[in-house]
Amino acid sequence: MDILTLKVIGKWINDSNDVTIIRLAPLDGSRSLEDDLFWYSDPNRPNWRAGDELSDEDVLSTRCYKMRTFYSMDDIPGDCYVPFD
Repeated sequence: MDILTLKVIGKWINDSNDVTIIRLAPLDGSRSLEDDLFWYSDPNRPNWRAGDELSDEDVLSTRCYKMRTFYSMDDIPGDCYVPFD
């Protein structure tokens, strides 16, 4: 079993429902992430929800098309919403 090291702390979907943005954070304070926002498009979107705990392997097995560092809510495009799933 893979060791769980990351947590999904935010998820947004754009209005046209073809892009998902995921924000990750380490479960403990022993490390930091250079990039913590991951952009996914169909069909590569993982089915993670806020609160899910992941292993490094879970994240590495996905194919995002963009990564960057989260500084504020201004980093999330205005056409995105938080799903209630």
